[in-house]
Amino acid sequence: MKVRYCYWSVVDGDYAWMMEAVIRSARAAGVHHDFHVWSDRTIEGAINHSAGKFDKWGCLFRACLQTHYY
Repeated sequence: MKVRYCYWSVVDGDYAWMMEAVIRSARAAGVHHDFHVWSDRTIEGAINHSAGKFDKWGCLFRACLQTHYY
């Protein structure tokens, strides 16, 4: 069994700039896995997806880890 993983996050506004800093820091530390980000703007270093409108109630800024087994 092979393990593959990526990081993902949904951010907008000031949180988008924070996510860009997280990715830049991760790259500097040697993390080369994909970062998928759904946002209202382009995030440098990420695979970008349009977030559209979403309900932010109860949300906190974070980068999540997604693991795939195949």
